[in-house]
Amino acid sequence: MSDVDRNFLEEHYFSLAKRLEERYSNKNFKNHCYWRIALDQVFGKKWDTAVAKPAYKNLKIEDLRSTVILLTRYLEDESLLLQHNQTSLQLRR
Repeated sequence: MSDVDRNFLEEHYFSLAKRLEERYSNKNFKNHCYWRIALDQVFGKKWDTAVAKPAYKNLKIEDLRSTVILLTRYLEDESLLLQHNQTSLQLRR
């Protein structure tokens, strides 16, 4: 994977969180909430126990791709977003 591909994914990582914030303006979620939800889902645990902060700089390319795919799915599937949010919150208890 080239640096261009990684840059492309990182751009989407940021732009998707902004789009999600706009799409679900009725929710009390900020951009970092969407990242938390998707990253926790990718790792199956609190993401920051699996990768150093900031995540976007330290994710393996496969994990970055998986995160972007989830963020994209959340744009169209609110029920998936809410389900994954509940999972994320349970991981943080």
